[in-house]
Parts: sequence; C-alpha cells; structure tokens
Amino acid sequence: MRICGGTRVGELAASMGMTLQQGTMACSHPEGTSENMVCDADLYGIPNPAQYLNALFDQGKDPIDGAKIIFDTVEGGYACAARKDGVTYLLRDPVGLKPLYYCGLNFASQNVICGQPVLPGEVVQLPNSIRYRHVLEETSTDDPAEVLDMLRKTTGKQVERGSALMFSGGIDSTVLAFLTDSLLISCGLQSSQDIANAREAASILERELLEIVVSPQDIVRAIPHVCALLPEITLLNVEIGLLLFFICQEYKGTLLISGQGADELFGGYFKYERAYREGIHVNSMMKRDLENIHLGLERDHEVAEHFSKTIRYPYLNLHLIEAVLGIPAYLHFVPRRKEFLRKMATMAGIPGTLVSRPKKALQYGSGIHHIVKNHTSLLNALSGNHCQKRM
Repeated sequence: MRICGGTRVGELAASMGMTLQQGTMACSHPEGTSENMVCDADLYGIPNPAQYLNALFDQGKDPIDGAKIIFDTVEGGYACAARKDGVTYLLRDPVGLKPLYYCGLNFASQNVICGQPVLPGEVVQLPNSIRYRHVLEETSTDDPAEVLDMLRKTTGKQVERGSALMFSGGIDSTVLAFLTDSLLISCGLQSSQDIANAREAASILERELLEIVVSPQDIVRAIPHVCALLPEITLLNVEIGLLLFFICQEYKGTLLISGQGADELFGGYFKYERAYREGIHVNSMMKRDLENIHLGLERDHEVAEHFSKTIRYPYLNLHLIEAVLGIPAYLHFVPRRKEFLRKMATMAGIPGTLVSRPKKALQYGSGIHHIVKNHTSLLNALSGNHCQKRM
C-alpha cells in the first residue's frame, strides 16, 4: 500500500502506480482511503484501516488530540494524511513501521519527492510545522514471564495462516518459531553458517524449513536491482536488502515475520555488552537505537513492497518496547548477552542447545557480506545522486 498527495498529486500518483485519487490525496488500495484521510497501514485484522483510523482521529477535540488517540490506541504500522479544516496533517506510528516523507505541501510514502521523513510518532502540519512527537516511555519490569506473555500475545495477533518466519536458527527467530506454526525460511550461501544453523534448529524443533541457497553470481547480479529500491545506498543496506530480496523473490506467500528489533531490545550487540562492562548507561544506547530503527525498516519496506509482500515485527510492538526499555541493564548482560531473552526462551520450553547458541549478524551468517564487500566499486558506481535517479 502507498499514499501520496499535495500540489503534485497527479504526478506523484502516476510515478507510484496509483489510480485511486481523492482530491489532492491518493492511495494504491481502496482500504487505505476514507473521507478526508489516506493511509498506508497494516493493523492486524482491521479490514478497512483508513475508516478505523479516521474515526479515531475525529474523536479528538483537535487534530493533535486525534493523533494522540491513534498513538495510544492502535497496534500496527501506519502512515496517514488527514485533512481537517483545509489543512493537511501527516502522522506516523511511534515505532516507524511505515515510511512517510514530505516536501512543502507534497507527501508520499516513497521518497520520490526527495523530502524529509515524518519521524516515528510525529505529527506534521504541512507545509513544515512539527506539531507533536510521541516519545518512547519506559515502564518497569524485571519479570521474563511477563515479557514472554506480551510477546506471545503480539505474535498471535501478527501471525496469520500461510505466513513465513525469516529464520536463522539464532535465539531471536527461534523464540518466534516456538510461538508460531509459520513456515521457516532461511537464506544464504550453500556453505553459510545461517543455512547450517537454521537446518539444525528446524530439525530440533521438528519444523518445515524452506532453504533459499544463493550463489556469489546471484548476489552480484542482484546488487543493481536492490540498489534501485533502497532509500539510501550503504554497505549494510545493500547486504540486508539482498537477503530480503532473495527471500521475497522465492517466497510465494504475502506475509513475512521478522525478528528484527530483538538485538536492540535485549542487548544483542557486542557494543552494548562492552558499554555495560565499561560502566556506560547502556539502556540509553539501546533506546537511541530503537528510536532510529525506522531507518532499517524503511529499507525493508521498499524491498518488500516491490514484491507486494508485507513484513511484521513482533518484537517491535510499542507496548513490548516500552516494557523492555525499563529492564535493568544487568539482567541483559549477566552472565552473558541477551540473558533476559534466554530466560524467556527457557520459560517457553525451548531446548537448551538452542537457547545458548551464539549468532552472527544476518549479513555475516548468510555469507552475503563477504561477496558484497568485494564489489564496493559497483556500489560506488550505483550511488551517485540516488534521490534524483529514483525520480
């Protein structure tokens, strides 16, 4: 689903393949349109998200209050444009699951206007007035059972029949695999650690695994296609984008489940452990990274949208995020990284061999990093004025 609007609505709609235009606003799907609102939204079981969001927006005593009602009420990803008394307001979910950009009086869910992003939880009054921003809050908990219950509930809402879980065999995706009955998908080079780990973990869990094996030649051939989709060409974006490109290309369904966000929530990166050992306030680092996670989500959204796929992220439920942000740091790092998540996994009944398994980052475990790094000259040639090229 995509939206756009403003003084250039006809041009923007044509460039983004939209036919549903409502005055100065347009959307690619009918369920994303209602009177005075268009939205790009995935609200987990809500069949007409624009009507639902518009009704909540109208409950407010003013547009900002209406946006706050949406932020406090709605689960899922959304980016909306609403008209009120001749003024256009843009709002985006507090995690940043759906992208939205603006430039002057124009807006679009794809950055074809070389604009600036509406930040997660932000309300923008066009042309350029930031009226409000929801800030991530911390609620206090130290109980793995409580957080596991929250994760189980949000996973149950997000997973649907026929969905597939992107699976590496690491603790993040293994916990989600244990909470769902989705098909498991792994991608990488034939000799990659991710393929081997996923195969072993799927066998232990007695689950079906779809292996997508790519060659170095496949990776090099796909680089230009992936770069054409990315909001920004960086080594990390290309590596993760390639992995998602191959999965979306091979997977025949429409809904993918991702474990993204678990590292930022539960202290999975080495930099967090090092900061903790050095006495640095690591919770602030993790919160800052969660506030910026929308940058990676924008990348994933562009690749998935190209293949008409939807990605959902159980770990990035707003209430779960705010609960985990309040967990004392030592519970994440004593005696090892992700200790709190490992306790959750043990409580869920996951076998100990999978709970204790270390895991490399996706781009390293899949083997893609090594191939892409050897072709940085190709990336440099493809970079250029990326925004102008996409127009």
